Amino acid sequence: MGRDIGIRTRWLPVILRAKLYLLTGAPPYLRQVANTVRVILWNKPKLVIAELPQGPLLLLLSILKFIFRFKLVVDVHTAFLVYDDWKGVLLNKPFTPFLQLADLIIVHNTEIFKLLPKHLTKRAILVYDPPRKLIKSQDEGDYILLPASWRSDEPLEYILEEFLAANIKAPLVVTGDYKRREHLYHKYRNAPHIVFTGYLSNEEYLTILSRAKAVIVTTTREYTLLSAGWEAIYAEKIAIVSETKTLKNLFRDTAIYFKPYTKGSLTKALKALEKSDISFYRLKIKLLKYWMSAKVLYQLRLLAKIVDDLTSI
Repeated sequence: MGRDIGIRTRWLPVILRAKLYLLTGAPPYLRQVANTVRVILWNKPKLVIAELPQGPLLLLLSILKFIFRFKLVVDVHTAFLVYDDWKGVLLNKPFTPFLQLADLIIVHNTEIFKLLPKHLTKRAILVYDPPRKLIKSQDEGDYILLPASWRSDEPLEYILEEFLAANIKAPLVVTGDYKRREHLYHKYRNAPHIVFTGYLSNEEYLTILSRAKAVIVTTTREYTLLSAGWEAIYAEKIAIVSETKTLKNLFRDTAIYFKPYTKGSLTKALKALEKSDISFYRLKIKLLKYWMSAKVLYQLRLLAKIVDDLTSI
């Protein structure tokens, strides 16, 4: 699978012993509507779990729920409640009232939980991303890793410019499919000490992660909790992190922070990395990893019990 398929999309069916169906497409989603109905007719499920967005899927499943009498669980991603553009508003905001028809709402972080209407919080559960099966490496490289989705919320040009301005020794390795913003790739592909890997398999990516000196975790979205953030924690890597409320709530004092688009902020963070007591940061990130792993294990057990209770009713 590609990294475009979210980590939660991969593990949630495993945890809950469910079948996974990926029904991709574009508006007006007519083929996806037909395929969704077909899947439910074939399987006659007691419970359906949906990844949100998009909003029309929630509307469709709300209708089908009353026809086929299944329980509905929705995993609400940030973009369903917080919008970056008119497309997000159009495809999601009109459908948020249908959340009240869900039997269980799963959210990713405490900030998103706070955005839910109060009457829905009794049916909501917070579940962080669980640990991935990471590759252990005895040899650490000298490079800094930037896991990039190449989406608009990542200030990639800012990061590349700040990295070049910092003039540090460690190379910057940028992963992900750069075709989404190919003009940036062409602009910086010959820049010194910047390496673009292109798309990587899951194993290739985890190998590079395991050897990285540090990981840059970046977004301009205030309510987004990135997979790269969890990966950095579970791999016990020093993280250089966008200073958003959501990410600061996760990393606390274990990370080096910078403010996206603030001139010199990332340069300062990169230079701080060179001068920092690496062993001290690693100790703090290790303690955070153990704390978050225990918390996630509790959340997953609670989620499994709630789902079992729903299907037994």
